[in-house]
Order: sequence, then structure tokens, then C-alpha cells
Amino acid sequence: MSEVQETQEEVANPYNMRKDYGGEQDAAFQSADGVYHEPSQATSKEAPDEETANYKKRYDDLKKHYDSKVNEFKQKEQELQAEARMTQQVEQAVRHEDNTEA
Repeated sequence: MSEVQETQEEVANPYNMRKDYGGEQDAAFQSADGVYHEPSQATSKEAPDEETANYKKRYDDLKKHYDSKVNEFKQKEQELQAEARMTQQVEQAVRHEDNTEA
């Protein structure tokens, strides 16, 4: 058998026709970190401290608010339970009086 090798020329992708592949070969390598967010410039060490302070203040404020609401609800619950006990005692007293009169 004779081996026939057919060679096909690669057809260039028409969408890549206008791209410049050899242009910026001498440009310095840049990290991909800047693609999704701004590169951080650590010129001052006060910025992380400010963020931490803001976070701590916000957390403390939220915790105080949460604790005050929890205490408020507990107090309201205790008041309602006390009122329910008083109502129950009054009803029992009224029933007891009705039973003794009859």
C-alpha cells in the first residue's frame, strides 16, 4: 500500500484577523491581580487599621443593638408571663368563689 499524506493548510480564523499578536513583546510582565480589582498600593499602613477600626466599631454597634433587642424581648416575655399568671390566679379565685356559693 502506498501511503498518501494529505496536508491541509490551516485556515486562519477570520475573527482573529485583526489582532496584533506580535506587538507588545517587549512590555513588562504584569500580574493578573489588576484584572478583577485595583492593585493595592500599601503606601500607608493606616488604611488596614482604619478598616479594622471601622469593622470593630460597626460590629460593636450591631452587637449592642442586638443585645438591647434581646433584653427588650425577654423583659416583654416576662411581663406577659406574669400577666398570664395573674389572670390565671384571678380565674381560679372566681371559680373557687362560685363553687363555694353554690
